[in-house]
Amino acid sequence: MDIPASALMCAAQLAFQQNDYKRAASLYARGVEAFHSDGDTRGETIGLSQLGTVAHLQNDYSQAKIYYERAVQVAREHGHGYGMAMPLTNLGIVAMQEAEYDRAAMLLDEAIEMLRGLGLEQKLAVALGNCGNLEFRRGRYDEAVVIHEEVLAMKRAIGDSLAVGHTLGGLALAEIERGDDARAEELLSEALVIFDDIDKKDGIAQVLEALARIAQDRDQLERAARLYGGAAALQAEIGVTHHPADLDRYQKK
Repeated sequence: MDIPASALMCAAQLAFQQNDYKRAASLYARGVEAFHSDGDTRGETIGLSQLGTVAHLQNDYSQAKIYYERAVQVAREHGHGYGMAMPLTNLGIVAMQEAEYDRAAMLLDEAIEMLRGLGLEQKLAVALGNCGNLEFRRGRYDEAVVIHEEVLAMKRAIGDSLAVGHTLGGLALAEIERGDDARAEELLSEALVIFDDIDKKDGIAQVLEALARIAQDRDQLERAARLYGGAAALQAEIGVTHHPADLDRYQKK
């Protein structure tokens, strides 16, 4: 019996939420095939974008870009605005994480323009938040804080707790660079509660690394070592590593 594409996507999303990326990728791929067979190009673009996200989270940038670019192509051909905007956002994130900052800005700007036109506030907040991450990686910490503060208010109003957690983390990192470790610690504590509640291991690892950085700044070296070790164990468990644009930052810790 053929399993409906929608059922495959639901099962894939459940595996994804459980950090079982191998199973999620297999189910998303089957969902994409089913959508393609059904002639459902909108579903196909969403499935392709999700396949890109699974590869992306495991830092397989080349495969992620293949899926994202295919999603954009199918969406353009069939006029699916949403199906085009989200993989464009994700391509911008990949470019940022590979330190291609001008390309990242171009892709994010295109996605933001589309999302504003579609009135998709939640996805718009995600794209804007990544503009904050881009400013952070460019060393423009004051600008990053301004953007993250605006985006945090948007995400709180929407009620997207996972997105709030990510923005709290991004804001905290910028505050650390600005020397406000006390505020960063408060932000990270809130983010940790959010990530822990949904067992978001990559988010927990990022928080632990940021807390380790604060401990290191305070010469609390034993605490810093424990926190870095905990973050590394979680990252190994789910198969993620640092992005190329961040390697220098973390190799100096």
